[in-house]
This record gives sequence, structure tokens and C-alpha cells, in this order.
Amino acid sequence: MQQLHKRTGAQEPALAKALTPDTILAQAQASLSQGRSAQALQIITEALQQTPDHPALWAGLGVALRFEARLDDAADAFEKALQLQPGRADVQVHLGMIRLAQGRQDEGWPLYQARWRSPHWTERLRYPAQALWQGRVSAGMRLLLWGEQGFGDSLQFARYAPWLQQEFKAHGATVVLEVPKPLQHLLQQSWPALEVAAAGELHGHFDAHLPLMDLPNRWGGVGPGLLPYLPMPVPYLSLPPAGSASIVGSQYAPSRAGSGGGTGAHANASVLKVGVVWQGRPTHPDDRLRSLSAATLQPLFDLPGLSWVSLQKDAKDLPAWLPDSMALCADFSETARVVQALDVVVSIDSAVAHLAAALGKPVFLLLPQVADWRWGLSGERTPWYPNVHLFRRGAGDSWAVVMARVAQALADLRRRVGHAP
Repeated sequence: MQQLHKRTGAQEPALAKALTPDTILAQAQASLSQGRSAQALQIITEALQQTPDHPALWAGLGVALRFEARLDDAADAFEKALQLQPGRADVQVHLGMIRLAQGRQDEGWPLYQARWRSPHWTERLRYPAQALWQGRVSAGMRLLLWGEQGFGDSLQFARYAPWLQQEFKAHGATVVLEVPKPLQHLLQQSWPALEVAAAGELHGHFDAHLPLMDLPNRWGGVGPGLLPYLPMPVPYLSLPPAGSASIVGSQYAPSRAGSGGGTGAHANASVLKVGVVWQGRPTHPDDRLRSLSAATLQPLFDLPGLSWVSLQKDAKDLPAWLPDSMALCADFSETARVVQALDVVVSIDSAVAHLAAALGKPVFLLLPQVADWRWGLSGERTPWYPNVHLFRRGAGDSWAVVMARVAQALADLRRRVGHAP
């Protein structure tokens, strides 16, 4: 592992030798929560000079290094923590996410499954008294798959459920999918042959269960792009034709530059219709990295020939001119109706981005320098969704640099789909 920091004299945080590792880690966590990852790194590195064999400090070092986008060094730190304390579940999970980001699936998925031995995760385990599925199928078996994390995670990994149902059907067995209530209608409409239950409303027995995000470790092996086998091509979500009560009649707002976008029930057909999301769930541990202000997107709003609609749920800084389609949407099936009427979605890493991608819409995904493991470490494309274009914030880049690239991509898309000469 390369040298972690250089001493900077009076600017360093003063650490008394009497401080316990727990106190030191609390100080480092406070720095991380304020966006000062370099300071957190310095605090822990100095503590390790005094206590070089403390596994929790090495684990904390790995977390700080990840926030500094030094994933190879972070993996080394987590490996060291596991050498000192083998089998520590939270460290295995952190290391697993790095291995997944690096494309090392055969290592990453088994490590990631260790989350169910971590106190932070065990309280989320539904049906703890029931048997977890171990990958075997028998006649008459009823397997429950359930969404364990956010809406986006469920949308991404639910693709396995209808495919697994076909595999089970050949053995005289059945699959049931349990998801948060706002997703149920959408997934049931997309896969009418699959039983989809809302969380807390499941009826009947089941013989085994499995969180959706453990399926890659149980079934299917590794497919193209060093990802687990992806059984459902994009688009894998769909909706029946809209009825008279369709929500598709949402208003659009023209770009700030005008160019005839128009408002009303339908945007002018000569402009590109764009949906936008700029904030994620505030309680997400990495939300500080991924969420933006609406003002950051102003260079895009100023482009000519575009009409805009907000796909942002509970927006705190919704521009007065931007129509709020989400105020009309009771669940994800209604949000999907809005998305289907668009030409492209511009979004941070969010549930709506997964929704649009699974529906087959072009998605311009705005990623921070330290992105979630599922988007890998580099490149503009992801095998999870071939219709998603990744716009990464590079080291030292401002979001303005990213917006300039997105603006060019929007202009190019407008020309390709025939909305511009």
C-alpha cells in the first residue's frame, strides 16, 4: 500500500495517545460525514502508527480510502483487517463491494453475502426463522424472492424472478416475488405469469426464501462483461396500452432558451422530451456524493430545443418553471407512464434511473467520482443496461465539466432522433 499521507504540521488534527480506537473512528466518521475524507484518512493513519494491529482501525482506513477513490488501497486495508480478525462480516461486505466494482465477481458476491452476519444488516433480514434457499429445486417447492434494499435495487435485480420462475416451472416448482408496495403493480403488469406480492401482504406458505441481491451468488454463473448471468434482455419491464385515465398527459416546460418547446398537455413534437432527477434518498449513506442541486443542472436547462419534466420525488428545490410530474404519480407504474412518453432521462443514481433503464429508455446517468459498485470503475457503458450512458465525474472535475459533456450528448441525441436539422 502506498504512503497514506504526509504530515502537515499545525494543520493536522491533534490526536492524544490516550484516545481509544472507538473514539478515533468516531472522529474519522464525523470528518467523513462533513465531506472531509482526507482529514478522516489522516486521523486513522496517525492512529495506526500508534496501534498498528487493530482490525477496526484498518477497516476504518479502508472506508476513508474508498471515499478518496483509492479502491486498490482500500481493498488492501480491508484485507489487512480480515487478516487480523478473520470472518468479520462488515469488512467482508466492504471488500465485496470493491471486488464487484473491480469486476471480480467470483470473489465479490460471496463476500457481499456476508452482510447477513453483520449486525447492521441482520435487522433487515425478513423471515429470519425460515430457511434461506441454497440453490436446489424440488417438485412442489415454493420459493420466495424479496427486495431487501431500495426501490432501485429491487428494479435492477427483479429481472431474475420471471426467468427463475420458468426454470422452476420445469421442475414443478413455483417462485413468488415480494417487493415494496409502490413496485407491485408495475412488476405484476410486466410479468403477469409471476405472482408478485407487496411486502407484508404475502399469502400462503413458502419453503425457502432469498433476498434478490443474493441471486447472482446462488444461480447463473458469470456472464458477459464479468457480470453474473443476466437472463432478461432490456427492456424487461413493460406496461399495457394506456387507458383514457393515462397520466401521460403531463405538462412539459420548454428549455430556458425557448425554441418553441411550449407547454400544455403535449410538448411540441419538434423538441426532445427530457425527464430529470437530481436528488436521491437523503438517508442513503452516499447521498452526499450523488445528489445535486437543481441549479447544477442549469446549463442543461438552458439548451435550446428541449422540453423538460421533473421526475424528482419530494423535490426541495424544484424550479418554479419545471412541471412536477411526480405529484401526479401514486406508484411506479404511473411513473413508468410518464417515462414512456419521454425521449431520454437525465438522472443521478436513483430508482427512476433504474426504472427508465429497465423500460428501455435512453438514460444519461450522472455519477460522482466514487460511484456505487454496480457501475464499475471506468467506462461509459454498463452491461446491466446497454441503454445507459455513464457520465462520470473525474478526479478534480467540477460538475460543470460533466454537464458540458451531457449537454453535447443531448444535442447529439436530438439530431439522431430527428428533432434537429
